[in-house]
Amino acid sequence: MHRLSCPRIVLAVLVTVAGCGGGGGSAPDAASIEVDGDGEDGSDGSDGSTLGGDDRPSSTVSHCPTEATVKGGPLARVRWANGIAFCIDSTEVTIAQYATFLAAEVDPAGTQGPRCAWNKSFTPETIATNGPPCPTFDSAARGGYPVVCVDWCDADAYCHWAGKHLCQKPGGGKVESVMAKDASEWVLACTGDGAGKFPYGVSATAGKCVDRQYPATAPGLRPVKEAVMCEGGVPGLFDMSGNAWEWQDDCVQKTGQGGDDACNPIGGSFSSEVASAS
Repeated sequence: MHRLSCPRIVLAVLVTVAGCGGGGGSAPDAASIEVDGDGEDGSDGSDGSTLGGDDRPSSTVSHCPTEATVKGGPLARVRWANGIAFCIDSTEVTIAQYATFLAAEVDPAGTQGPRCAWNKSFTPETIATNGPPCPTFDSAARGGYPVVCVDWCDADAYCHWAGKHLCQKPGGGKVESVMAKDASEWVLACTGDGAGKFPYGVSATAGKCVDRQYPATAPGLRPVKEAVMCEGGVPGLFDMSGNAWEWQDDCVQKTGQGGDDACNPIGGSFSSEVASAS
């Protein structure tokens, strides 16, 4: 058995370095999905990806489930030195993939826990939480773009529908911090089990991922995997830095204060400023 991490779903306007340890500063305006879930080993003929320092022979490497077993796009396999392997969606969840979820007409009332009882629809918002309009949700013209302007409950519901779960604490449970190397499945995948601060290495490089300095004729959100240099911390894993913020399972319930739970997306967006490796 291995665990499956769910896709990523976030849009944000945040100016901060987009590294593997999370963002910082003010909250983003909306979020994308990065998934992790449970599933049986598949057999897709590939050797899978390994984390640095794992020298076990490839014959012992299990395969990620295929799209015939779980819904969504291809998966990248991550080895964790202190525990079992898990598989994570290789890209942010696309509009086309999320449109398939919406077409399934999953009933919010029958599929969400008490935390998300308020959520009556999984349809992406048209206006972000901080005011700007959200990109058009168009599966025909923009199917390869990340789906954005979905809330945490939308992301969680998508992951369960796909047979996966939002990235958790390794071995299970809510993410409590992203500062420790083993704090989160998302961080393990992004850093290659601590091999780097960024998915592509140890030093920040502006424009390698879809950040504010990324060269594009139309600056802003870009199709998944367009930034071919933004691959890592395991082979076949893209856009872990920049493009769209990503939800993970880290919500903290606000007790006695009222208001919403505190859920913090991770990874930076197209508006993140890459300034240093610190």
